[in-house]
Amino acid sequence: MADVGLSGVEKRYGDTRALGPVDVDVRDGEFFTLVGPSGCGKTTTLRLVAGFEEPTAGEVTIGGRSMAGVPPEERDVGVVPQQYALFPHMDVRENVGYALKFREPPGGDAEARIDELLDLVGLTGLGDRDPEDLSGGQRQRVALARALAPSPDLLLLDEPMSALDARLRERLRREVRSIQRELGVTTVYVTHDQEEALAISDRVAVMHDGRVEQVGTPREVYDAPATRFAAAFVGENNLFDGEVVERVSTDGVTAAADGGGSERSSFARVRLDSLDATVTVAHDGAVGEQVAFSVRPESFALDSGSGPPPTNRVEGRLRDTEFLGTATRLTLDCDGYTLVVRVGADATPEGRVAVSFPPEAARPL
Repeated sequence: MADVGLSGVEKRYGDTRALGPVDVDVRDGEFFTLVGPSGCGKTTTLRLVAGFEEPTAGEVTIGGRSMAGVPPEERDVGVVPQQYALFPHMDVRENVGYALKFREPPGGDAEARIDELLDLVGLTGLGDRDPEDLSGGQRQRVALARALAPSPDLLLLDEPMSALDARLRERLRREVRSIQRELGVTTVYVTHDQEEALAISDRVAVMHDGRVEQVGTPREVYDAPATRFAAAFVGENNLFDGEVVERVSTDGVTAAADGGGSERSSFARVRLDSLDATVTVAHDGAVGEQVAFSVRPESFALDSGSGPPPTNRVEGRLRDTEFLGTATRLTLDCDGYTLVVRVGADATPEGRVAVSFPPEAARPL
């Protein structure tokens, strides 16, 4: 196994910057995912680690060793490309064992190693098949087994599920994760699918416009996005901008409104730019400061209209309702601002709908 480091890494093509600067550390034995939209630089990053391209600036290390000038075949890296790249003139066994022509297999027995890998990826008994006779999912397993054949220190996967249907993608990603855990191989995985990234990763790097916006565990990236882009890209979110009009202490007592030397309290009253509303949020902005925050759809609750008025009540016209099985997704038109809310599966609101969220659900951006 090996750790991976990228320090100040940049990649330019002429005057065009495709990547960087990027600083990322992948831990030994970790399942690390690069996630972002098309063109964000995630595949370029993977290619730089694999050695298929050289950085314009900065340094790539594997196992603490600089990869400057080290060709791909000497990096002890297994690569699973997006399009499988299986050899059509070879059967499954020959494809899996191809890399063992150039490197001695673990244990020294190539045929035993091939049998071991076919069993590992669930293809026992299919060794004599031609790639064209396999399903997309089976081809992907062959590509994975081929990459693992020489027991590499590092496994790189470039959008390996993108050509598969949703149900098969979900099953295979669980299998890939299970195999990675069993082998303990350091893995860098590229995907544009946020759900996939959150489901299988130890840590995630959210990428945008050639840079890393945030690195963290899936829960950290989802619950506490570090930037506006991370908040908008990873899962559904509602983004708000506004101005702090007063500080509010934790016991509900309003702090000094002029901010003149007064101690900041835990909450702020924010006048929203997009809504005709002022809300209380967990934010340390000073009075008069422009602030931004996000609130996840599942943090909202329907206002029943009974009992004391809820905190942060927002009202809008119901524009759309989607039943999702375990929840109901509501789209509200709040005076031109689109608000997305997830409530209980049995909810059936109509017309004007009021919802609210707790101050702690607001995540500063």
